[in-house]
Amino acid sequence: MKSKFTTIFLVLISLILSIEAKAESSVEAIIIEQPNDVIECEGSLDQYLFVVAAPSQKQYKIAYRWLKDGRPISTWVADFGQLTFDTLRYRMSGLYNAELFAYDPNWTSSYGNSFSYDSARVSPIISSETANLYVLQPPSFMKDIEYQIVKKGDDCIFTFDANIYGEHNMDDPTYWTDIQWFKDSVALIDGDRISGSQSSILTINNIKETDYSTKYSVRLSSDCDTIWSNEFAVDKVPDVSIKSYTYHMNDPICSYFDMYYSVRFTTLPNYSPLEFQWFINDKPVESIEGKYIINTFTDSISNYTDVSIESLWNEDIEPIMKQSFYCEVWPKGFKENKITTRNIKGYWHKPIKLIKDLENEYTVEEGKKLKFGVKAESNSILYSWYKDDKSLGGTSDSVTIVSAELRESGIYQLKMRNACGEIWSKKTKVTVAPKQTITGIKDNSTDQEISIYPNPLTSNSTLTISPGSSGEVYVMLVDLLGNKLANIFDDNIQLGQNESIKLNTDNIGLSSGTYYLIIQMGDKVETRQVSIVK
Repeated sequence: MKSKFTTIFLVLISLILSIEAKAESSVEAIIIEQPNDVIECEGSLDQYLFVVAAPSQKQYKIAYRWLKDGRPISTWVADFGQLTFDTLRYRMSGLYNAELFAYDPNWTSSYGNSFSYDSARVSPIISSETANLYVLQPPSFMKDIEYQIVKKGDDCIFTFDANIYGEHNMDDPTYWTDIQWFKDSVALIDGDRISGSQSSILTINNIKETDYSTKYSVRLSSDCDTIWSNEFAVDKVPDVSIKSYTYHMNDPICSYFDMYYSVRFTTLPNYSPLEFQWFINDKPVESIEGKYIINTFTDSISNYTDVSIESLWNEDIEPIMKQSFYCEVWPKGFKENKITTRNIKGYWHKPIKLIKDLENEYTVEEGKKLKFGVKAESNSILYSWYKDDKSLGGTSDSVTIVSAELRESGIYQLKMRNACGEIWSKKTKVTVAPKQTITGIKDNSTDQEISIYPNPLTSNSTLTISPGSSGEVYVMLVDLLGNKLANIFDDNIQLGQNESIKLNTDNIGLSSGTYYLIIQMGDKVETRQVSIVK
């Protein structure tokens, strides 16, 4: 059973609701002016939508809120039904409407609640008509239009990437951007060979000589702006030519270094890109880390492209020390127009490695054969032999004396060199011993071509030679065992010429004793005994 108090409370609530419903039904929010469409360019300032309304009874006021595409975008506000946009953006485009109702500004809560529009509302909520906020985007190109290379008689198609309309005006040509293609500042017109001159796709069929130009462009015109594309071209099939070479390959190169070959090309038209292929020993090669480095550099201002290859020493090269380099280059997409660079040959050298050196000393009897030398590892070694620090020349790593002569005694050494540098063998002593031990020979002779005076030797002693024929004369000082002590003379003497040779032996460091001068004139050898007394 309900209490008496509960019953009275329910009756009062019913009376209040009845009074409020009655008041609400008798009050209306009347729209005097509906919002209008706004069509403006993106970036426009201080644009707005507004609605004008009034209550049917003057003691009340109107509350408003705005919706975009059916969703509220503001809270309820009183008196002023305007929606202001500081700066228009494309994303603001959409359908806008206002919702409004009349409310009692003097409403107070019987229960002490704070004021709210919903509680103070005295009329139904009504909606304004829908207005279109139409924000137009200025046209803009997304990227440059690329040129095309076209043969005569072929077709070409151009298109571009640009912002020319938004989603909200796809079905409304009124606000579409106007497109116009131009050649040499003259508007193109659709005809037998041209179509799409006022669309985003331009087609030119059966290209003729008159179609070639570097000054094609597109104009975009809209209510917000007029802009132009970059200038682009319809060009003939390009040509490529060689401008210069740079290389260091003709001379032998040590494996410490790299072989380098660079070629500079020019093109017509100037901006034509290139494709290329390097060849080594007639085999195509690509960039491989540690083996080949291939680079290109293009200078569009000066119109040249450098194509280079750097060959590094690697294990693949060793079987073929000679390398042959050339490059095929052609305009991109037109390999039939390729040209081939000069064939440059390079030759690798490895550092010289001495495997077997000379012995410290070699001895051979006069008239016998002697061969001595070294063993070295490398390629393209140049050899040069030295005797007593004088160059003998040479082309191999060994010396062969077929029939040893006394004059060939001395200190020998070999120099080896290539592109990686030079190395020397150690020095070796070569002794050519007389055929027999020299003993008991007097210092006079039936042959009057040779004389020594005074003997024993002093600092003023002289050897006089009057040869019976012209030729080379070689004089050597030896001890009793035939060991070479010094070279005394080695030169040519002419027939009828008396050659006087000083025999100052002080600087040789000889002790007192008997010694011998070995005098060789052509195939004739004579021995003279000399003495030193200290």
